[in-house]
Amino acid sequence: MEDRRITLAKKSREACLNHPKFKAVFEKYTKEMGIEEEPQVSELWKSHGEKMAKIDAEEEEARRVADERKKKQEEDVRVAAEIEKKKKM
Repeated sequence: MEDRRITLAKKSREACLNHPKFKAVFEKYTKEMGIEEEPQVSELWKSHGEKMAKIDAEEEEARRVADERKKKQEEDVRVAAEIEKKKKM
């Protein structure tokens, strides 16, 4: 739950900073407001970033393995079909 809240807070910050109305009104004052850089609020945000990067890497690896498995199965089916075709000839 906490990870979700932090992720949404980061996305909300980006959405606000990139909004056309914000840019039109406040863009020239961002340095004075101290919001030109992403805040390092606490160790919680830092650890959250590391944790989410690790989770993203694990999910990407799982997708890669699943794609490889699917390609292997498709290749096996294709080879089996070719063998069957050659037997009929």
